[in-house]
Amino acid sequence: MLFDANCSICGSTLNAKNVIHDGKMTVCYDCIKHISSLGIKFGVTEATSQSRSFNNEIDEFIPGRSNAINRNSSDELAKNWTPKEVKKVLDKYVIGQEHAKRVLSVAAYEHYKRQQLNDPAIQKSNVLLVGPSGCGKTYLMQTLAKAINVPLAICPATTLTEAGYKGDDVQTIVSALYRASNKDLKLCERGIIFIDEIDKIAVHGESHGQDVSREGVQRDILPIVEGSNVNTKFGVVDTTHILFIAAGAFSVAAPSDLIPELQGRFPLRVELDSLHKEDFKRILKEPKNSLIMQYTSLLETEGVKLDITEDALDRMSVVAEEVNASAENIGARRLHTIMEKVLADINFEADEHKGETIKIDAAYVDSKLTDIRQNQDLSRYIL
Repeated sequence: MLFDANCSICGSTLNAKNVIHDGKMTVCYDCIKHISSLGIKFGVTEATSQSRSFNNEIDEFIPGRSNAINRNSSDELAKNWTPKEVKKVLDKYVIGQEHAKRVLSVAAYEHYKRQQLNDPAIQKSNVLLVGPSGCGKTYLMQTLAKAINVPLAICPATTLTEAGYKGDDVQTIVSALYRASNKDLKLCERGIIFIDEIDKIAVHGESHGQDVSREGVQRDILPIVEGSNVNTKFGVVDTTHILFIAAGAFSVAAPSDLIPELQGRFPLRVELDSLHKEDFKRILKEPKNSLIMQYTSLLETEGVKLDITEDALDRMSVVAEEVNASAENIGARRLHTIMEKVLADINFEADEHKGETIKIDAAYVDSKLTDIRQNQDLSRYIL
C-alpha cells in the first residue's frame, strides 16, 4: 500500500517504495546514500539528526535559506546571503583552493542577481575550472549547490555525441537537471549544470574525418550554454538562467583547443592548485566530513576506537604525495586508498577488538605501506 510523504531532510515528495519510515519521520533513498557516504552511523532518527546538523550549519551562514529545494522555487533563494557567506560554507568542507572558492561564490551570487533583474543584456558568468584529477573540482560544485540550495546536474562530456548519432546528445544534460529538480520546471531553470571532463571533447592536433564526439558536441553545447529553449522528453526547458560550470584536467589538450565560440561562453577561467602533503594532511582531518571522521565513525559502530596520531597523518600525507608523483596523479582520491590499506586488517578483525582503542602511529603506517614506498612497480598495489 502506497502513501504520500515528504522526506524529513530534503522535502522531496516520496512514496513507500523509496523511503524509510519510523512512524515519526521519513527519509528518502538519496538522503540515505548521502549520509552513508559521510560514514555516519545509521538509524533513521540518527541519520535525520546528522543531516539536519549539516543543513543547520549552512543556515547559520545563509539566513533565510530553505532546506527543502523543491519547496522553494521563488525569488527568496537569492535573498539574505552574500559571496562571503557562501565561501564560509565552502571553507568548512573544501581545503585550499581559495581563489576558486572566491570566484565560484561570486559567480553564484551574480547568477541569482541576474535572475532578479531578468535583463538578457546582462550576460551569464559561466565558469571553466582547470585543474588536475582529484584537486576538488566536482566536490566544490557539490558543496556550492548544497550551500545555495539549488539543484545540480553533473554530466561528463565524454558520454555525449553529436546529434543524430547513437549515444547521449546534449539535451541529456538538461534532462538530468530537470530530474535533479524533482521535475520542478521553474526550479530547474534556475539550477546549475556541471559539465565535467570537457577537455576530452577538445580538438587538439590534426583531426581526420567526421568527429562525432568532439567539435560537433561542442557546437551542440553552444546554444544551450548561451541560453535557448531545449526540447527534452519532459518538455521544453529554457536555459537562459541556468548557470553552466565546466571543468577538465587539460593535461593533454588546452582550454584554447576548445572552439573559440565555446571558450567565449565561459568568461571566468579558474586554475585550481595541485595538492601537496600539507594539503593532504588537512584533508584527512579538517573538513566536517573528513576521512578520519568517516573511518572513526564506521569502526565505532563495531565498538572500536581509533587513536590516529599526528605523525601517522604526516606519514600518510607524504606517501600520498610520493605515489602521486611516481604513478598517476589522482589527487586527494589517493588518500582514500591509503586509508583503506592502512586500516584493512583492523576493519577485517574489528569484531575481535570490540571495546579496544587501537593506536595508529607512523610506525604502524610504515608497516602497512613500506612495500609500496620501496617498490617502483606501483601498479602491483591498490594504490
